[in-house]
Amino acid sequence: RQRFSFSKGPHPKTLWEGEFMKHHAQIKPLSTDGYYWGLIAPTADPDIAHYTAGMNIGTATNVPAGLVLVPIPAGQFLELEFDFRDIGESGLYALETWLPASPYELNPDVPAREILRTGKGPTRLYVPIVKKSVLGGAIHFCPRCQPPPATKGKR
Repeated sequence: RQRFSFSKGPHPKTLWEGEFMKHHAQIKPLSTDGYYWGLIAPTADPDIAHYTAGMNIGTATNVPAGLVLVPIPAGQFLELEFDFRDIGESGLYALETWLPASPYELNPDVPAREILRTGKGPTRLYVPIVKKSVLGGAIHFCPRCQPPPATKGKR
């Protein structure tokens, strides 16, 4: 099973309940969709993920003091919908079962996204994907290609 640790920063629950809620009244009026978004981005350590809590504010330029605007890159996603209590099981299914059997692989350049609806519907998880490379690292034989000429006595 793949596990992520948030030891390099606050745990998502702490981030939402502590840091995010301090600014909630300032952020909510700027939200374009009313949903709470979590971004899960890979780091250099494959066992560590960087988590960002927030709301989609579109192109708003009036960012409240103490907060930062995080641009979210576009991409192609596997969308999972489930009850929040099943978030771990659903994520593992996507990574361990669906993804290996599909023609896709994780896109490391785009963070995963989750929409937390707080009792207003199912949670959604968006796993960033790209098509697997057809020739990725394959060795091929070309009968018309000639190897370089050998040089005698030279090393």
